[in-house]
Amino acid sequence: MRTDYALMAVAAMMAVTAAGPALAQVDGGPTQPNMMGSASIGSGYSSAISASHYTGAQLPSGPYAVKGLPMGGFRMFPSLQLALSGDDNVYRRPTGQIGDIFYSENPQVAIDSEWARNALDFFAGFSGYQYYRRHSEGHNDWNAGLSGLLDITRGVTLKATGSYNVLHESRVSPDQPFAAIVPTLYHVTHGATEFSYRPYSLGFAIGGTFDRYDYFNTPLFDLPPLSNTDRNRTEYTVYTRVYYQFSPGYSVYVEGADAQDVYQLHQDRNGFDRNSHGYAANAGIQAKVTQLIVGTLYAGYLKQDYNAPLPNVAGLDWGANLDYYFDPLWTFHLTASRKLNGTTISQASTEDDQSVRLAADFSMRQNIMLNGYLGYTDSRFNGTPLDDRYMTAGINISYLMNHDMSMNFGYDYQDRGSNDPLQAFTDNVAHLGISFYL
Repeated sequence: MRTDYALMAVAAMMAVTAAGPALAQVDGGPTQPNMMGSASIGSGYSSAISASHYTGAQLPSGPYAVKGLPMGGFRMFPSLQLALSGDDNVYRRPTGQIGDIFYSENPQVAIDSEWARNALDFFAGFSGYQYYRRHSEGHNDWNAGLSGLLDITRGVTLKATGSYNVLHESRVSPDQPFAAIVPTLYHVTHGATEFSYRPYSLGFAIGGTFDRYDYFNTPLFDLPPLSNTDRNRTEYTVYTRVYYQFSPGYSVYVEGADAQDVYQLHQDRNGFDRNSHGYAANAGIQAKVTQLIVGTLYAGYLKQDYNAPLPNVAGLDWGANLDYYFDPLWTFHLTASRKLNGTTISQASTEDDQSVRLAADFSMRQNIMLNGYLGYTDSRFNGTPLDDRYMTAGINISYLMNHDMSMNFGYDYQDRGSNDPLQAFTDNVAHLGISFYL
């Protein structure tokens, strides 16, 4: 069926989106689910439990900062984002694109402790999507979790987090069959803990992460449902990091990590044993150059061993997370990483994603924010010729009406080029939204 461009034009003018939904519908590339604390080979393990407690909405700051609701020693931050969006390529096809309008609702709540030393926080979010014509694309995602910090003594802390996530696989995913009637449902159970000893210039941290993936069957057109039991797996990571602060605001570190992926089935649908074991060794710097540049850079070596005939992966590991406060109006953000993600594509041992993203925030006025981004991801499937290249770009304007309400308008572009013509596509999504906070 052809795309209804008149319908899409109406959607572009009327679309509603939240400012950063907890469980994003518009994909920026083949990454792991957007949940608190996810860590993988090459991602910098100690960041596994340093994510924001809030599940996704970018809360207003400055004079429009959300105040929350006091609850004794806690403060609750509820929010609701309502959305109507227009997508010109719902199924992410190279030809015969089909467009549609989809509605979304994204209530969230965070309850943060306000204690002097220790911390205990709860977070939960829900994202519902309903399509105007393609009803089978509609789905509901949600997550909930706890995070805590125990301040044992000066410079000695114990952190932990846990979450449960109910998600649906994006049409962007290479593991999502073309013949899928609906997006594949899967659950992720996540946990992470870290003990840190850093009373003076020299310190260390020891931690670990746990991620369990459970995939449900995928309904197919004119075929029996596809079993995804062979994709079920548990990922374990343990790491050690040593810090040294050589000047106020500057510290260097070295870290080593051991990672293991254990699949539920000994062999997948193509007869491969996908269990693997690997390690990474990195050195990095954490810097705060006056108040202008803040962030982390690291580089090192990673290696992941797979069972024959699947090829092993080894090479340079790298990453960056930098914020540049150019002036009171402009802020720039640079993120980059290399990550190895699980796949069941025949002959491929892993999906090797190397990504870079540049974003900018501009305060047009005290209550009007302009945000834009550019991103690139190179996804190589080791053991096969398949190489997907993602280009993403977007812009969003937020109008803060008061402490409790904001409106947003945005546009997201995604293009996947591939040496497999059936994998290539271009997608445009326009959105307009309203958000409520307390």
